[in-house]
Amino acid sequence: MSEVTSNTELNLQDSSIQSEKGFFDLTPDEIEKKAQIAVEKAVKRMRSKGIATITSVDGKMYQQHPDGRLEPYSIS
Repeated sequence: MSEVTSNTELNLQDSSIQSEKGFFDLTPDEIEKKAQIAVEKAVKRMRSKGIATITSVDGKMYQQHPDGRLEPYSIS
């Protein structure tokens, strides 16, 4: 994820991922694309409600606050 989470707009009308295929008929690339869109939507929704998310930058974990501030995060 660039800049911790990309600020690109989610394009849910992308014809490359919308289909009548069942899950098991999707290619690995289509599954990955659908999963990435779902994660981006969830993060956007959480931030809009003031909830921080956990992300990684250069292999280190951080808590990212809705204002963009990063705090180191560790599981204790």
